[in-house]
Amino acid sequence: SYYFIFNMIMIVSCVTLGALMSGLLMGVMTLDPLILGIKARTAETEGERRQARALTPFVQNKNLVLVSVVLVNCGVNEALPVFIERLVENTFFAIALSVTLVVFAGEIIPAAYFMGSDQIRSASNLIPLLRLVIVV
Repeated sequence: SYYFIFNMIMIVSCVTLGALMSGLLMGVMTLDPLILGIKARTAETEGERRQARALTPFVQNKNLVLVSVVLVNCGVNEALPVFIERLVENTFFAIALSVTLVVFAGEIIPAAYFMGSDQIRSASNLIPLLRLVIVV
């Protein structure tokens, strides 16, 4: 049962981290620095201005963000089938399940969430995670 629980935790962790990295990639990389600068000065609330100011250094250094996030995303997406295969013991099924999880939970859902109308708020909420990923 420990074996099963460990692998399930790793699968959920890989899918969750992959989704967050994919969302961060879309959320930060598609922000326009000019629009962000305007938001930082003229947003309706102080919270929106603070969020825009917090994202500005990351938007100005897109190469560092891109490399950091893509490396983590690739790592978790490559590890996912390994943990799935330990549970199902069928390589083909493990790969098919892994691809399905990555496409839906790791790409489509984060794209819908992080590219929505609250893109700046969504991306700014994950700034601590983004800083950790860059440091690592």
